[in-house]
Amino acid sequence: MPTSSSLTEQLATLGIHMPPWPEEPEGGGATGDWIQRGQAYAEGVRLWRAQLRNAPESTKGVVDQLLRHLHDTGQLGVWDQLVYGAIKPEVQGSPDYERWQACTKLISPSALTLAQMQGVAILCAKDQDLTIAVKIIADIARDEAIGLECVIEGAFIAIHEFIEEYAENPCANNSSTWAHEVKLLGDITNFLVKFNQALDSSNAPKATHFQEACNSGLSRLEIVKCSDEFTQLLRSLRLEESRVQGLDSSQVNPSLSAFFEYKGVRMATNQDKATEYHIRESTSKLERLSMFVPEDAKVVIDCGAHAGLFSAMAANQANEAEIYLVEPDSDMHCYIAYNMPRKSHYVLYGCALGGAQGTGTFFKSLDSSQTSSLSREATDHFSEENGHKERTVEVNRLSDLLFLIEDRIDYLKIDIQGQEMAVINDLADTGMLDKVDILALESSFLDYNSIRCTEILKSSGGFSQALIVNSVYGGADILWHRSKADLSGLCSGIYKLT
Repeated sequence: MPTSSSLTEQLATLGIHMPPWPEEPEGGGATGDWIQRGQAYAEGVRLWRAQLRNAPESTKGVVDQLLRHLHDTGQLGVWDQLVYGAIKPEVQGSPDYERWQACTKLISPSALTLAQMQGVAILCAKDQDLTIAVKIIADIARDEAIGLECVIEGAFIAIHEFIEEYAENPCANNSSTWAHEVKLLGDITNFLVKFNQALDSSNAPKATHFQEACNSGLSRLEIVKCSDEFTQLLRSLRLEESRVQGLDSSQVNPSLSAFFEYKGVRMATNQDKATEYHIRESTSKLERLSMFVPEDAKVVIDCGAHAGLFSAMAANQANEAEIYLVEPDSDMHCYIAYNMPRKSHYVLYGCALGGAQGTGTFFKSLDSSQTSSLSREATDHFSEENGHKERTVEVNRLSDLLFLIEDRIDYLKIDIQGQEMAVINDLADTGMLDKVDILALESSFLDYNSIRCTEILKSSGGFSQALIVNSVYGGADILWHRSKADLSGLCSGIYKLT
């Protein structure tokens, strides 16, 4: 029977002896001991990493040189490419988080055998990257040729690896992410319960439990759905990595800042060419938007928070509200700390928003920081004199934040300079738009994507009325409201939707 890789033999000819990979039956398929082979694949990669971690630099260099050559000449199979990505931190000293980033694109049912997919799921789970692990579990569950009992067993083993690793390396219980780690473990438990699993005294799965799960009527569709829901949870927890810690208003540099008073409250923002205009024109507009925040609001989200002026006003309007701010420009974070009321409850995420998780180029206008964007075109229009700076930022989905928040969203403000369409589409597709009671959206009647956002919210948002606030030439702030109460006294126009 053929082996799944000749790498071990090629390295052996160079005097480097590494553990061999499992043998695969002719034709692969869903029959046989693919789960056990998957565990052997995972163990093989673990041993490779352990040996290379402690190997002399000369040995690491030989392994890296061989793999580079095979890769560049197209002689590296898909599994070998995945192994190459998995061991790069050991042989090249690259950051550990790049380990599975390099492998993610290679993970698909058509590229790997069933045993290899199971092995990668175990590896990712052990590396605390359950997003990929659960995706593979869902892919395996979609294969009708695989027995349901085997699907459940494979899922159990992968997630058990996560729990076992987590127990050995828990998050410090004084960390700000501790509550979310606890929630994660709770959902893992629920995930296993839904599979009707149990652990015996040796923490090994019992075949009878798998059979009971099959007999109980748990369908393949339910497993896939459970995996998808679990992946959503994990994406939301990944968002937590962008939470800004240690906010400090003392970092505000007086020589680079503009201080002003608005209705008796001292505020600060950055200094650039457009600062005076925005203080004069935008502050009152933000106040008008904040007037619609219910006094008893529990959750307010400010996307595109800039210096936090709207959030500060919202916090004063709703004293008990939890305020979530999203602002990718790290230069503005100290102003948010300065402007937010001292007794307010707020969380800041230092990422951009889009239709998918990843990274993006953030274009910061040096003339008007309020117009900074992931879209160069949106920024350049306002950066004709001094241009812009570029930096790479994390991009997350707003739906993942809404998924993480258990309460309804009393008020959501979105002003993210050209990314509104991607975010609104994502909220609609994931059903998270239904959690929002009031949505404030900066809209341009001259921009196609902005018009499409309006059409989506009008047709499928479930809102009762659209209120026109802060109307300007070619656009306005539109408040999409679920209440049917008469709010005409607070805005310049109302469109009844239901």
